[in-house]
This record gives sequence, C-alpha cells and structure tokens, in this order.
Amino acid sequence: MKRKQFIKIMSLVVAVLLLTTLFVGCKKSEDKGEAKDATTTQGTSGKSPGSEPLVSDKPITLKVMSRRDPMGGPWEQLRIFKDLEEMTNIHFEFDVVYEGYDEKKNLALATGDLPDIFLGGITIEDEETYGPQGVLVELNDLIEKYGKNMKKTFEKYPLLKKTITSSNGKIYTLGQVLSTTTMGSYKPVINSVWLKNLNLKVPETVDELYNVLKEFKEKDPNQNGEADEIPLGEYQFDLLNGMLLPAFGEMAQDIAVRDGKVIFTPTTDGFRYYLQYVNKLYKEKLIDQMFISHSMDEYLAKTKRNIYGLLGHIRQADWQQYQIIHPLTSEYNNERFSSSTDTLYSSGGFAITKVNKYPVESIRWADLFFTELDNGINGITGCALWIGRRGVDWDFTEDKTAVKYLFEPDEGMTEIQTLLKKVTPSQSGFVGELILEVPFESPYLKWVGENNKNYVFPYIRPERIFPAGARFTKEEQERISILKTDITKYVQQERAKFATGENSFDKWDEYIRNLKNMGVDEYIQLYQAAYDRFMKGGN
Repeated sequence: MKRKQFIKIMSLVVAVLLLTTLFVGCKKSEDKGEAKDATTTQGTSGKSPGSEPLVSDKPITLKVMSRRDPMGGPWEQLRIFKDLEEMTNIHFEFDVVYEGYDEKKNLALATGDLPDIFLGGITIEDEETYGPQGVLVELNDLIEKYGKNMKKTFEKYPLLKKTITSSNGKIYTLGQVLSTTTMGSYKPVINSVWLKNLNLKVPETVDELYNVLKEFKEKDPNQNGEADEIPLGEYQFDLLNGMLLPAFGEMAQDIAVRDGKVIFTPTTDGFRYYLQYVNKLYKEKLIDQMFISHSMDEYLAKTKRNIYGLLGHIRQADWQQYQIIHPLTSEYNNERFSSSTDTLYSSGGFAITKVNKYPVESIRWADLFFTELDNGINGITGCALWIGRRGVDWDFTEDKTAVKYLFEPDEGMTEIQTLLKKVTPSQSGFVGELILEVPFESPYLKWVGENNKNYVFPYIRPERIFPAGARFTKEEQERISILKTDITKYVQQERAKFATGENSFDKWDEYIRNLKNMGVDEYIQLYQAAYDRFMKGGN
C-alpha cells in the first residue's frame, strides 16, 4: 500500500477508530437470538399516541445522496430505513455509491441537479461555497423552531455548534459529537510477555524506554533462541509521532496549539529532540531499519511473527500479549500528555438542499438522532444509523457495564458486516449525538476501555489540538493549499534524513531557514487567524 493511501486510511481510522474495530471478534452474548421487538415509548405508525405526528402527518418522498460503505447492502433494503419510514412517514429514494462519490456530489452541487438531502460527505469547503449561494439551505431558523433535541445537544456540547457554524455565522449542515470508551488514535503498546521474560518494568521515560529496547535486542525476549527481535516496530512516522513526540513536549500533529498560539510542530525544539532520539534508536538498530521504506503489507506481516517489542498501536489479534503504556517524559519535558482525544466533533453529516420541498420534516427527521441512548423513541437514538435500534438490534447488559447485540451474525460474517448488509448504512452514524460510555461485550474491547481510562484519557490535552471546526476564508484556503504542498513534502523528506543519519543535525538551522523561505511563518499565521475566529465564536 502506498503511503498516501495509508495516510488516508489512518485519518479515517483517527476519526472513528472504535467504530471500525468495535465489532470484530465481539463475544456473542448468551441471550442473543432472533431480533426481539423494540421496547417502545411510542407507536410505530408515524404518530405518537395522543400527540402530534412524529415527523409528518402524510407520506412524503425525499431523494438522498450519500456514500455507501464498501461492505454495505442496498440502502432501500436496510431495515433501519424501513423502520424509520413507518415511524416518520418519510420515504427515501437513494442515490448512493461507494466509488466516485466525490465526483458525483461535486457535479450535483455545481450543476444544480440536486438531491433533497445529502447524508454525510459534505466538506467544509462545500459548506463555505454552496451555503452562501443558497444551494445548501440555512438551518439556523429550522433548528430553533424544530430542533428540540439538537438544541439540548448544543447546550451540552457547545463545541459541536461551533464546529458546524460557517464563517458567516450560519449553519448549513448538521454534524456529530462522537465519544466512546475505546476511541483515540494513539495507544502505544509494549510486549508485556517480553517484559516478564526479562524481569523488566514498564518504562515511564524515554531513557527507561531506551534501556528496555536494548534488553529486547540483546536478550532473546521471545525465547526462540534466535536474534530475530526488533525492539520497536512502526510504519512511517504517523504513530511514531504519537508514541514519542509528547515526551519531548510536542503534540503528534503538525499543526498544534500551545497557550492559544498555533505552532508548526516540525519547526520546534521538541521536534528536533525527538528526531535525535529516533536517530539514536536507528543507529543502534533498536527501531526497524525499514520503518520508513517497507510497505504496509510487509510491516503487517512482521507484526504477526512476534518479533516486535513496542508498537504505536494495538493489534487485536494478540492483544493479550501487550500493554498500553503511559505517555512518556524526558529531560526536556516532565509533563505526561497524549495527542489522542476522547471526543470528536464533525460537520457535514446532513444537509438540506434548495430543491427540498419539505425542509421542516427533514430537520425533524434528523432531530431524532440527537437523543441520548436512554431517551430515544422506538429505540432510535444517535446510534441508530450505526448499530440500529436499542431493544431490537442492541441493548445494554443487565448491569449496564457493556453493550450487547440482540442478533446472531450471518454465517461467516461479523456483527458489523451483518448490520451493514441488512440493517444500517454506516460505521460512524453520520449525524447526531453518539455518546457511548461503556464498551461492547468483548474481553478485548473491555480491556481497551480500561486501559484508555488508566493510560490515555487522563492525559489528553484537547486545548492543544487545532479545532476541526475552525474555518478558513476562500482566500486563506487557496493560499494554504499552495503553501502546504511544498512545506509538507519538504518536512517528510528531511525528517527521514535526520532520523536515519543521512542529515547531520548541524543542518537543522538550514532546515528551518528553508521552511521560512517556503512561507512557513505565513502558513502558521493563516491557521492562527482561523483559530482566533473560532475561539471568539465566529468561524
């Protein structure tokens, strides 16, 4: 797999790490069986008993455009949409594709041949361009009048409202707040079996880690009588950054924030200390000598051979052999912190277009997904487009310490594959309030959640992460696109040379000068302007 493809996949995984791994290998609950009836709080006919209609008092049809999951079945056959139609009186005609969605969406927006609703896939650039033009309907008044659940969610999670608010103060798309016990991009793990075999303690500083890696290299920790161990294994720099950069006082992300000021991490002293440390590991063969050049397939093959002692991520296949480690410290930084997050905010999950004749009904339909898991109607909550209806497809265990499925997966398929084939359209839910405070019923996922609680979440620093909802003006975005290409390429090239010793650190000042000549100071200021607007309440 080429690196560009890997980064695209990793960015998706960073956004919904739990959601793509949650279902694999989940334990089958003893009380699973045929899907049972929903525990309902109101009828299923589109009207609440003794109250006004749930969404529409007459059948209506709306056209929806979206991106289909590669494992997903035909959307018109998915049960969640059939159930929702019965409850809301809204019938959808779907135009969904997996490959070529962006081209299809862009053509629709540009030509005016529009669906009534976009479900997911709308970018910030789309919002900023087609919202003010009127192609995407302004939602502010609709939310105020009909978004009862949305307004409650915005009160609890004000960052969500800021994230979906465009630079002119208007809202053109709905988004999602997502929090689970097992999310987070950076969970470095160490081989606990190797530690036990060599009677070593879990390292807490980079110096202690260096000593452990030396022992891993020299003392046959896998006890096979061969010197085949590779103390630290990784693919490229992405997860390596998350593992080691915080020890030197910096976040893993290139664009980060410190005390309200945007910084470009690759120009910091901490980044230089980090690369010097990686270079030390590289020279002494304590890190895979191929970590920059081997393919993703080659790296994954090595992870299966029990030759790595430290990894930047969890391997579900042999998780019992590993332990998540605390964020490390160093002589340059004595504060433990992680570059992970426990809550993600996104926009672009739901948009109404100018051709939609039923905007009120559309916003009321979307409002159903802004409900807490205990307050849904007929089992419809913020999880509904992800794992289906509570009481039908899933529920909490009796002690409410885990989530269990209420169905058997199809033969040869996992729960998520079965859901995507028959029930739900998405591995992330698209839109709404998705707050899951307990893991799924699986020893592995319970272990991840407990380790997150102890080793990751106490150390997150959300104030140091550049906010996803910060918006750039059209002029700023155009300038950033020009600057970013050369700056990113140069950083990737030079960090590899520093890490492997091809560049002497005597050339560090030259590296900084070159970045300045490429416009890195202007690049930072463009991000600073967007950050300042976001923090002041106007994107």
